[in-house]
Amino acid sequence: MSKISDFLVWLRARAGAAYVWGAQGQEARADGTLALDGKIIFPSWESWVDKRETGAANAARAKAFIRRKLDSGDASVPLFDCSGLVMRYLQSVAGYFAWDMNAAGLYAACEKLERDALSPGCLLFRHDGKKAYHVGVYLGNGQAVEAYGRDAGVIIRDIDASGKSYWTRFGFLPCLAEPKQYAQVRFALCAGSSVNVREGPGTGHMIVCVAHKGDLMLAAPCEISGWEQVALDQIISGEEFTE
Repeated sequence: MSKISDFLVWLRARAGAAYVWGAQGQEARADGTLALDGKIIFPSWESWVDKRETGAANAARAKAFIRRKLDSGDASVPLFDCSGLVMRYLQSVAGYFAWDMNAAGLYAACEKLERDALSPGCLLFRHDGKKAYHVGVYLGNGQAVEAYGRDAGVIIRDIDASGKSYWTRFGFLPCLAEPKQYAQVRFALCAGSSVNVREGPGTGHMIVCVAHKGDLMLAAPCEISGWEQVALDQIISGEEFTE
């Protein structure tokens, strides 16, 4: 799998998680504790949410969503905010970043794109003209994933579900780009005492130079009817090419 496909598979699996301000993958457990990476980090997830949230009303909304998930039979509920969802993968899972970033930081780290240049794995931003304040990820086929809010959690929906003015800035993180692939360099070695290098495959073609035993020539990817295609300006004599 590619970097982007790994990223998208991970994001899709987070759909249904809860939204809590500042959360980055912590889990509210049915036994009342809060865990991270399988270890209990706080005795009460409800108290932790109260401390993390921006006010009592928002804490109540977040806790109500989490309780509904736990009451439906979930053993635990992952918790994220918008940038926490993205950074949990980029920082903790894939290790692309050693530091945390909010939506504005992620926007600054991106190569900026126009909407019509979007491809799967690109980041989507809400921007107020001064800074980015919300982030999601484009999944492809007109779909996006985002930690939408306390009443809905992490959702996958149409990119224009809230109108075309909802997402206003777009970017791509260079760390998700695949390494460039280069063709393998191949050489042909002159094994005879001397070999005529001709314009084409066959003795009917004109001789353009002579390769001597030990000469190396930059070879084309394939042979043609038993003849090796070579680059004439890349003949390296055996006397010069020694260890």
